[in-house]
Amino acid sequence: MTKIRILIYFFLLIFILISLFVSIFGLIKKNNSNNLKSEPIEPTPFEIIEITWPEAVDLIQNCQIKTVFQKHNLEVTLTHKDNRIFKTIEPKIDDIFKETNHLRSDCNDIIQTITE
Repeated sequence: MTKIRILIYFFLLIFILISLFVSIFGLIKKNNSNNLKSEPIEPTPFEIIEITWPEAVDLIQNCQIKTVFQKHNLEVTLTHKDNRIFKTIEPKIDDIFKETNHLRSDCNDIIQTITE
């Protein structure tokens, strides 16, 4: 084999190795970017703001609440339309529902109500 033929084979081998390296690296990078897109985004925890019962009633009457959750211990959790979370204590069980029942017509909105 001549020196020129050896050089040609050498450069051809180097070219093939570089092409292989670039292809493998590109596939790995593409696979990683696809994995990033398919992973669910972890929600960030929201700060729960404690408010008084009259403040909660005011928020409800001003059509600012989208979700109400009542517990048996009279604790009520309210989710604002901008996703802020409020917590209060109702005076008597189901008082929160007395406040939200009429709002479907007043607010042109449906407040999701949940109880345990």
